[in-house]
Amino acid sequence: MRKLYPIFILLLALTFAGCHGQKKTTTTHSRHQKVDPQKQLAEQLLDAVPVSNTAYASKAKVTISVGSQQISANSSVSMVRDSAIVISVQPLLGIELFRLEISRERIKVIDKMNRRYVNLTYAAVQKETGLNITYPTVQSFFCNQPCVIGQDSDSAILQLPLTAEQTEQGIIMQFTDNDLNYTYTFDSTSKRLRNTLIQMTMRGDNSRVDYSDFQVFNDILFPTNIDISYSSLRLAGSCKVSIQRMQFDGKVDVSSLNTSRYSEVTLRQMLQ
Repeated sequence: MRKLYPIFILLLALTFAGCHGQKKTTTTHSRHQKVDPQKQLAEQLLDAVPVSNTAYASKAKVTISVGSQQISANSSVSMVRDSAIVISVQPLLGIELFRLEISRERIKVIDKMNRRYVNLTYAAVQKETGLNITYPTVQSFFCNQPCVIGQDSDSAILQLPLTAEQTEQGIIMQFTDNDLNYTYTFDSTSKRLRNTLIQMTMRGDNSRVDYSDFQVFNDILFPTNIDISYSSLRLAGSCKVSIQRMQFDGKVDVSSLNTSRYSEVTLRQMLQ
Protein backbone atom coordinates (compact mmCIF):
# COMPACT_ATOMS: atom_id res chain seq x y z
CA MET A 1 0.00 0.00 0.00
CA ARG A 2 2.88 2.37 0.74
CA LYS A 3 3.91 2.18 -2.93
CA LEU A 4 0.71 3.98 -3.84
CA TYR A 5 1.68 7.19 -2.03
CA PRO A 6 4.05 8.53 -4.74
CA ILE A 7 1.39 7.74 -7.35
CA PHE A 8 -1.15 9.36 -5.06
CA ILE A 9 0.56 12.73 -4.93
CA LEU A 10 1.42 12.71 -8.64
CA LEU A 11 -2.29 12.34 -9.36
CA LEU A 12 -2.98 15.10 -6.84
CA ALA A 13 -0.71 17.36 -8.88
CA LEU A 14 -2.92 16.91 -11.91
CA THR A 15 -6.03 17.29 -9.82
CA PHE A 16 -5.29 20.51 -7.99
CA ALA A 17 -2.77 22.26 -10.18
CA GLY A 18 -5.33 23.95 -12.39
CA CYS A 19 -7.16 25.73 -9.61
CA HIS A 20 -5.62 29.06 -10.55
CA GLY A 21 -7.58 31.37 -12.79
CA GLN A 22 -6.38 32.51 -16.15
CA LYS A 23 -6.64 35.87 -17.86
CA LYS A 24 -9.80 36.67 -19.69
CA THR A 25 -9.94 35.66 -23.33
CA THR A 26 -10.27 38.49 -25.80
CA THR A 27 -10.61 38.21 -29.55
CA THR A 28 -10.71 41.20 -31.88
CA HIS A 29 -13.11 41.01 -34.80
CA SER A 30 -12.77 43.15 -37.90
CA ARG A 31 -15.78 45.35 -38.68
CA HIS A 32 -16.41 43.39 -41.88
CA GLN A 33 -15.37 40.01 -40.55
CA LYS A 34 -18.14 37.45 -40.30
CA VAL A 35 -18.51 36.42 -36.67
CA ASP A 36 -18.82 32.68 -36.03
CA PRO A 37 -21.59 32.20 -33.42
CA GLN A 38 -19.96 28.98 -32.17
CA LYS A 39 -16.65 30.78 -31.63
CA GLN A 40 -18.55 33.55 -29.84
CA LEU A 41 -20.13 30.98 -27.52
CA ALA A 42 -16.70 29.41 -26.92
CA GLU A 43 -15.35 32.85 -25.96
CA GLN A 44 -18.14 33.27 -23.43
CA LEU A 45 -17.30 29.88 -21.89
CA LEU A 46 -13.60 30.76 -21.59
CA ASP A 47 -14.48 34.15 -20.09
CA ALA A 48 -16.40 32.31 -17.33
CA VAL A 49 -13.20 30.60 -16.13
CA PRO A 50 -12.48 31.60 -12.49
CA VAL A 51 -9.75 34.20 -12.01
CA SER A 52 -7.54 34.27 -8.89
CA ASN A 53 -3.90 34.96 -8.07
CA THR A 54 -3.69 32.46 -5.19
CA ALA A 55 -5.65 29.48 -3.94
CA TYR A 56 -5.52 27.47 -0.73
CA ALA A 57 -7.43 24.25 -0.10
CA SER A 58 -6.85 23.84 3.63
CA LYS A 59 -8.94 20.71 3.98
CA ALA A 60 -9.53 18.08 1.32
CA LYS A 61 -9.97 14.32 1.28
CA VAL A 62 -8.73 12.33 -1.69
CA THR A 63 -9.28 8.69 -2.59
CA ILE A 64 -7.03 7.08 -5.19
CA SER A 65 -7.79 3.72 -6.81
CA VAL A 66 -5.23 1.97 -9.03
CA GLY A 67 -6.15 -1.54 -10.08
CA SER A 68 -7.32 -3.41 -6.97
CA GLN A 69 -5.57 -1.05 -4.54
CA GLN A 70 -7.16 1.98 -2.89
CA ILE A 71 -5.91 4.63 -0.52
CA SER A 72 -7.45 7.72 1.09
CA ALA A 73 -5.70 10.63 2.79
CA ASN A 74 -6.25 14.18 3.96
CA SER A 75 -4.41 16.84 1.98
CA SER A 76 -3.91 20.57 1.69
CA VAL A 77 -2.83 22.61 -1.33
CA SER A 78 -1.15 26.04 -1.59
CA MET A 79 -0.88 27.73 -4.99
CA VAL A 80 0.41 30.96 -6.53
CA ARG A 81 -0.58 31.43 -10.15
CA ASP A 82 2.20 31.07 -12.73
CA SER A 83 4.71 30.41 -9.95
CA ALA A 84 4.42 27.29 -7.78
CA ILE A 85 2.09 24.72 -6.29
CA VAL A 86 2.71 22.86 -3.01
CA ILE A 87 0.65 19.80 -2.09
CA SER A 88 0.88 18.35 1.42
CA VAL A 89 -0.34 14.80 2.06
CA GLN A 90 -1.22 14.18 5.70
CA PRO A 91 -2.57 10.63 6.13
CA LEU A 92 -2.12 10.50 9.91
CA LEU A 93 -3.10 13.09 12.54
CA GLY A 94 -2.30 16.05 10.30
CA ILE A 95 1.39 15.07 10.06
CA GLU A 96 2.90 15.76 6.65
CA LEU A 97 4.42 12.54 5.33
CA PHE A 98 4.61 13.38 1.65
CA ARG A 99 4.99 16.66 -0.18
CA LEU A 100 4.81 17.59 -3.83
CA GLU A 101 6.27 20.82 -5.19
CA ILE A 102 5.46 21.91 -8.74
CA SER A 103 7.38 24.73 -10.36
CA ARG A 104 7.70 25.95 -13.92
CA GLU A 105 10.84 23.84 -14.34
CA ARG A 106 10.07 20.54 -12.62
CA ILE A 107 7.97 18.42 -10.28
CA LYS A 108 9.54 17.39 -6.96
CA VAL A 109 8.14 14.46 -4.96
CA ILE A 110 9.32 14.40 -1.33
CA ASP A 111 8.99 11.38 0.95
CA LYS A 112 9.55 12.92 4.39
CA MET A 113 9.03 9.62 6.16
CA ASN A 114 12.07 8.05 4.46
CA ARG A 115 13.93 11.36 3.89
CA ARG A 116 14.22 11.03 0.13
CA TYR A 117 12.95 12.86 -2.94
CA VAL A 118 12.51 12.59 -6.71
CA ASN A 119 13.10 15.38 -9.23
CA LEU A 120 10.96 14.98 -12.36
CA THR A 121 11.40 17.15 -15.42
CA TYR A 122 8.44 17.78 -17.69
CA ALA A 123 10.34 15.95 -20.42
CA ALA A 124 10.31 12.83 -18.22
CA VAL A 125 6.56 13.20 -17.63
CA GLN A 126 6.02 13.58 -21.37
CA LYS A 127 8.03 10.42 -22.03
CA GLU A 128 6.00 8.45 -19.48
CA THR A 129 2.53 9.67 -20.51
CA GLY A 130 3.03 10.44 -24.19
CA LEU A 131 1.45 13.85 -23.61
CA ASN A 132 3.14 17.22 -24.08
CA ILE A 133 2.63 18.22 -20.44
CA THR A 134 4.09 21.59 -19.44
CA TYR A 135 3.59 23.81 -16.40
CA PRO A 136 0.83 25.89 -18.06
CA THR A 137 -0.93 22.63 -18.96
CA VAL A 138 -0.62 21.34 -15.41
CA GLN A 139 -1.92 24.66 -14.11
CA SER A 140 -5.10 24.25 -16.15
CA PHE A 141 -5.44 20.48 -16.11
CA PHE A 142 -8.22 18.66 -14.31
CA CYS A 143 -9.50 21.55 -12.22
CA ASN A 144 -12.67 22.92 -13.75
CA GLN A 145 -10.88 24.62 -16.64
CA PRO A 146 -10.63 23.72 -20.33
CA CYS A 147 -7.22 23.48 -21.94
CA VAL A 148 -5.28 22.32 -24.97
CA ILE A 149 -2.48 20.01 -23.83
CA GLY A 150 0.89 21.53 -24.62
CA GLN A 151 -0.43 25.07 -25.12
CA ASP A 152 0.29 27.98 -22.78
CA SER A 153 -3.24 29.37 -22.70
CA ASP A 154 -6.83 28.22 -23.12
CA SER A 155 -7.17 30.92 -25.79
CA ALA A 156 -5.45 28.42 -28.11
CA ILE A 157 -8.85 26.69 -28.26
CA LEU A 158 -10.20 29.59 -30.33
CA GLN A 159 -7.54 29.00 -32.98
CA LEU A 160 -8.81 25.45 -33.63
CA PRO A 161 -11.82 24.30 -35.65
CA LEU A 162 -14.47 23.65 -33.01
CA THR A 163 -18.14 23.19 -32.36
CA ALA A 164 -20.01 24.74 -29.44
CA GLU A 165 -23.75 24.33 -29.10
CA GLN A 166 -26.56 24.29 -26.58
CA THR A 167 -28.01 20.82 -25.87
CA GLU A 168 -30.32 19.28 -23.27
CA GLN A 169 -27.21 18.16 -21.35
CA GLY A 170 -25.71 21.66 -21.34
CA ILE A 171 -23.34 23.54 -23.63
CA ILE A 172 -21.01 21.10 -25.38
CA MET A 173 -17.73 22.25 -26.92
CA GLN A 174 -15.66 19.83 -29.02
CA PHE A 175 -12.41 20.00 -30.99
CA THR A 176 -9.41 17.85 -31.99
CA ASP A 177 -5.71 18.65 -31.69
CA ASN A 178 -2.63 16.41 -32.12
CA ASP A 179 -4.62 13.15 -32.15
CA LEU A 180 -6.53 14.12 -29.00
CA ASN A 181 -10.31 14.52 -29.05
CA TYR A 182 -11.64 17.03 -26.49
CA THR A 183 -15.24 17.21 -25.28
CA TYR A 184 -16.20 19.79 -22.66
CA THR A 185 -19.69 20.06 -21.16
CA PHE A 186 -20.64 23.32 -19.43
CA ASP A 187 -23.60 24.30 -17.29
CA SER A 188 -26.05 26.30 -19.40
CA THR A 189 -26.69 28.92 -16.70
CA SER A 190 -23.38 29.46 -14.88
CA LYS A 191 -21.24 28.40 -17.87
CA ARG A 192 -19.02 26.50 -15.44
CA LEU A 193 -17.32 23.33 -16.63
CA ARG A 194 -19.14 20.17 -15.48
CA ASN A 195 -17.38 17.46 -17.47
CA THR A 196 -14.12 16.94 -19.35
CA LEU A 197 -13.41 14.03 -21.70
CA ILE A 198 -10.06 13.72 -23.48
CA GLN A 199 -9.51 10.74 -25.77
CA MET A 200 -6.38 9.62 -27.61
CA THR A 201 -7.51 8.63 -31.08
CA MET A 202 -4.61 6.27 -31.82
CA ARG A 203 -4.28 4.36 -28.52
CA GLY A 204 -7.81 4.52 -27.20
CA ASP A 205 -6.76 5.98 -23.83
CA ASN A 206 -9.18 8.40 -22.24
CA SER A 207 -9.42 10.69 -19.23
CA ARG A 208 -12.72 11.84 -17.78
CA VAL A 209 -13.39 14.43 -15.08
CA ASP A 210 -16.77 15.11 -13.46
CA TYR A 211 -17.38 18.19 -11.30
CA SER A 212 -20.29 18.55 -8.87
CA ASP A 213 -21.57 20.32 -5.75
CA PHE A 214 -20.40 23.82 -6.67
CA GLN A 215 -20.01 26.31 -3.84
CA VAL A 216 -18.94 29.95 -3.71
CA PHE A 217 -15.56 30.65 -2.12
CA ASN A 218 -14.49 34.31 -2.10
CA ASP A 219 -16.93 35.10 -4.92
CA ILE A 220 -15.63 32.21 -7.07
CA LEU A 221 -17.96 29.33 -7.95
CA PHE A 222 -15.92 26.15 -7.55
CA PRO A 223 -16.70 22.40 -7.41
CA THR A 224 -16.28 20.70 -4.04
CA ASN A 225 -16.36 17.23 -5.61
CA ILE A 226 -14.02 16.26 -8.44
CA ASP A 227 -14.09 12.72 -9.83
CA ILE A 228 -11.22 11.88 -12.18
CA SER A 229 -10.85 8.58 -14.03
CA TYR A 230 -8.28 7.28 -16.51
CA SER A 231 -8.39 4.11 -18.58
CA SER A 232 -6.09 2.48 -21.12
CA LEU A 233 -5.18 -1.01 -22.23
CA ARG A 234 -2.47 -1.13 -19.54
CA LEU A 235 -3.95 0.74 -16.61
CA ALA A 236 -7.18 1.99 -15.10
CA GLY A 237 -7.48 4.26 -12.10
CA SER A 238 -9.50 7.00 -10.47
CA CYS A 239 -9.02 9.95 -8.16
CA LYS A 240 -11.93 11.31 -6.14
CA VAL A 241 -11.50 14.65 -4.39
CA SER A 242 -13.76 16.19 -1.78
CA ILE A 243 -12.89 19.79 -0.86
CA GLN A 244 -14.22 21.09 2.46
CA ARG A 245 -12.40 24.42 2.73
CA MET A 246 -11.15 26.62 -0.10
CA GLN A 247 -9.83 30.18 -0.13
CA PHE A 248 -8.89 32.33 -3.11
CA ASP A 249 -6.68 35.44 -3.29
CA GLY A 250 -5.34 35.10 0.25
CA LYS A 251 -1.79 34.83 1.53
CA VAL A 252 -0.25 31.40 0.89
CA ASP A 253 3.16 29.83 1.45
CA VAL A 254 4.71 27.96 -1.49
CA SER A 255 8.31 27.99 -0.24
CA SER A 256 10.39 24.94 -1.12
CA LEU A 257 11.43 22.42 1.51
CA ASN A 258 15.17 22.20 2.20
CA THR A 259 16.13 18.70 1.04
CA SER A 260 19.91 19.06 1.49
CA ARG A 261 19.81 16.23 4.05
CA TYR A 262 17.55 14.05 1.94
CA SER A 263 18.64 11.43 -0.59
CA GLU A 264 17.75 11.93 -4.24
CA VAL A 265 16.33 8.78 -5.82
CA THR A 266 14.61 7.84 -9.06
CA LEU A 267 10.87 7.41 -9.31
CA ARG A 268 11.39 3.69 -9.87
CA GLN A 269 13.37 3.46 -6.62
CA MET A 270 10.66 5.32 -4.72
CA LEU A 271 8.01 2.96 -6.04
CA GLN A 272 9.95 -0.13 -4.95
